Amino acid sequence: MGKSIWREIEQKRLEMISVGLTKGFTDRMTVEISQELDRLLNKISHSASSFEKNYYYTNKI
Repeated sequence: MGKSIWREIEQKRLEMISVGLTKGFTDRMTVEISQELDRLLNKISHSASSFEKNYYYTNKI
């Protein structure tokens, strides 16, 4: 994962906070942005998990 995904996550987080503060944290738009942020975070989590599995099996820890 490069720096761009982290930048995208930070931008989405800031967007969610901004929309949440203006429209409310239960507003449909805020929830949609939150779900987009979740998808980005899941990408990071999945990549880290795959790396750990590969490292484990390669190094037989």
